Amino acid sequence: MLALLSASVAPVAAQPKMVTLTVSVVDQGGNPVGDVTLHATWSNGSTERTTASNGKAFVDVPKGADVSITVSHPDYVRNSPYTLQDASERDVTVRVARKGSLAVSVDDSDGAVSGAQVTVSQGGTVVSQGETAADGSYRTGDIEQGSYTVAVSKPGYYHESQKVTVDGDVQQSISLRSGSVVLEFSVVDDHYEQAGPVGNASIRVGSVGTVNTLENGEATARVPVNTALQIRTSKPDYRTTTTDLQVGESDRQVNLTISRTPTLTLNATSRRVVAGERVSITLMDAYGDPAAGAAVLLDGNEVGQTNDNGEFAPQIPDAGNHTLQARKGDVASNEVVVEAISDAASKGTTTQTTTEATTATTTQPTTTQETTATGLRGFTMIVTGIAVLLVALALLAWWRR
Repeated sequence: MLALLSASVAPVAAQPKMVTLTVSVVDQGGNPVGDVTLHATWSNGSTERTTASNGKAFVDVPKGADVSITVSHPDYVRNSPYTLQDASERDVTVRVARKGSLAVSVDDSDGAVSGAQVTVSQGGTVVSQGETAADGSYRTGDIEQGSYTVAVSKPGYYHESQKVTVDGDVQQSISLRSGSVVLEFSVVDDHYEQAGPVGNASIRVGSVGTVNTLENGEATARVPVNTALQIRTSKPDYRTTTTDLQVGESDRQVNLTISRTPTLTLNATSRRVVAGERVSITLMDAYGDPAAGAAVLLDGNEVGQTNDNGEFAPQIPDAGNHTLQARKGDVASNEVVVEAISDAASKGTTTQTTTEATTATTTQPTTTQETTATGLRGFTMIVTGIAVLLVALALLAWWRR
């Protein structure tokens, strides 16, 4: 029974050892600041303390914890929390500054500019950041009094940056200028070692519009400054590519690469063979190069692979129509249908052809007639010659009398 009761009691989690931080809050001149609320936080815990008139407060935190301390006071502020790592018994000095604020008003030649990004920084550290409202305004809220850099940006406008001294509640106006730059595109196909230009390629330039390349693969477009664009390059029989481009404030050259959509073209040396014989095939890729290592399918079954020249000679096993195709990865070729005829049918066709040829050779009536006609024409010419000669001799005898 005792063992059962002992097993049912859950173990108590070990409490972390606490250490005390002696926190002193002082202003920029090193003077103590009382009545400051300190809010200390760490993983899975937090606590609050308020400084006495001497600016001190004792804050208990877990030993070894990473602690963040923020301050709250009607007249003083910190731009960022005070942080310490690996807490232990120690003295900590937290500096605060008089409160101030900054109201930024952004416009252009047409009036207020909404949606502009405003960044307020001090010594390279961002103190406040956000976008302008519909009326072009942005307010930082409470920040330390001091010197700041205010940067304003928006797509289509040149960046603007100004130095501002915050010594209370300060207002600052900043005007933006719109502008554009020229992008010079060059589209090439890098399939071969010597990349070649791609003419008549379509380049979609974000929401700006579309341009087509010339025969030299080049095109130009004017786009707004400081704009993030998605460039979409396409052409029939080519893979479409997408490129993210950040446009600055200067003209620039943009190199784009596309390649042909993978294809396989199968050709057979013959579409009619004798069953049991082989038929030679050649497989080419999209660039007209031999496609090596492709699986060759006969009626859907793999029977071999193409060699380095893209060639293979599958055997056609029996009579009938058979389908040849090739596959490499996810790409399939066109189908080629080969007719196989039986060996007997092949021999029958050969015998018939030979008999017809023999008959044509032995039967020659037309040739005999032509020979007879030729003989008669020769005989007629001889008779005619003799007659002319006799007439000539008779005339000669009459003239001599």
